[in-house]
Amino acid sequence: MTALAGAALLLRDDRRRWTYIGGCLFFAATMLVRAQNVLLAWPWIVASWRRVRARRGGDVIAGTALIIVLVLTGYGVAAKITGFDAYIEATKAHQTYIAHVDGALNPMRIPMRYLLQDFSSIPSSRAPHRW
Repeated sequence: MTALAGAALLLRDDRRRWTYIGGCLFFAATMLVRAQNVLLAWPWIVASWRRVRARRGGDVIAGTALIIVLVLTGYGVAAKITGFDAYIEATKAHQTYIAHVDGALNPMRIPMRYLLQDFSSIPSSRAPHRW
């Protein structure tokens, strides 16, 4: 939900500084939820590029600084609370989980070519995957 809110604010393009900063705030929040959400950076890139072209680079610097400070602070606090070694261990375990259970390395994962059919009303010649 934070990714959608951030994208909506960033792509709104109403030229108001606080709309852009709010989008950056939500973008930072979505990266704090899951670090791999950095792959959802395209609305921020588009909005930032528009601001630079409109000679509003100060907004981009402020928004980028906000994102960096919030993300580093969030992960820094998590590492401090759990202990640095335990934090690194948990991060590595989560990375393995994402790769082998949630990711493409899971042999039980449905092939990508069937996802559109399984999650839409498009008729398929094969039985839908049962979760």
